[in-house]
Amino acid sequence: MRPLPISACIFWSAVLGWNAVSAQADIDVVPVWEAGDNTGLGFALIVDMAPGPDGAVYVLDELAPGFSLLAHDGAVIASISGQGRGPSEFSGPADIETAPDGSPVVLDVGAGRLSWYHRDGRGFRADSSWIPPVPLRSICYLNGRLFGLGTSMVTNAGLLHEFDDGHDLVRSFGLPDEPRDIPTTALGSGRLLCVDDADVLLFLPDVYGRVFAFSPDGRLLWEQSLPGYLQMTVEAGPGWIRYTAPKQGYTHMGTSLIETKGMVIAQYARVDSSTRRSVEAERVTSVLMALGDGTLISTREDLPRLVAGAGPAFFGFENVPVPRALRYRAGR
Repeated sequence: MRPLPISACIFWSAVLGWNAVSAQADIDVVPVWEAGDNTGLGFALIVDMAPGPDGAVYVLDELAPGFSLLAHDGAVIASISGQGRGPSEFSGPADIETAPDGSPVVLDVGAGRLSWYHRDGRGFRADSSWIPPVPLRSICYLNGRLFGLGTSMVTNAGLLHEFDDGHDLVRSFGLPDEPRDIPTTALGSGRLLCVDDADVLLFLPDVYGRVFAFSPDGRLLWEQSLPGYLQMTVEAGPGWIRYTAPKQGYTHMGTSLIETKGMVIAQYARVDSSTRRSVEAERVTSVLMALGDGTLISTREDLPRLVAGAGPAFFGFENVPVPRALRYRAGR
């Protein structure tokens, strides 16, 4: 893989325990490699990444539907692709997570299912698939427990859902019943992040400039607004949702959540109000906050887009000008 000729330095407040923000500490985020057309990988539209075994990473592609497993040096270990709704096929892959046993799990919103995969030589094969009772948009595992994000205008089943090992629904929960400037049905798309060490479930909506932290039993622990976030006006009624663009002609959309050293990095991007596509390529705003109580630490405009992390490694991707996956390392 071709090393990147750039480096970035992130300065943030370290966190003592889970609740208190300490004095300033500096952490370098150094690009390690990139993988894409320039390295022989023909990604079409990368939508997600997830840490794999032994420092590897899973890369999920929506337009060339499937995923690849890249080694710690960016070399391809195995991959699978194929358009369709049959076993081991994809019709709208949107989220990839790592199951407790280290195997990949793909949420395919086009097929409305989750599929669990295992390695099969240089490829993958689906072990099993499951259609959840509520259309899901994001998933994560919290200490072995599966959680999903999704709403239904028909059943009004809640916002977040826990499922047991047999895929039966354990509970559904959402935000407290207090007045908000956005209907719950508009919050069914976004990013979930499960933090095992803190036993916390984090939620960043696509169209609402806040981060929410929940306990596994559904209690809202804290919420924090994102500075500078410009959101659309959203109205909803029985079976419909209407989005009204701000007069500025653009809005913001939540893109990712990362946890590191007791901190949360929430990122959002500027998008065109009509197409909801980025108007500033891969530029993101990063908001750093304490994991324990959501206390704001800093807001940054110069950090790369990050979608996953594992120990000292961070992973991100860019789709402009060409799709490529990137690995960073943290160090001083």
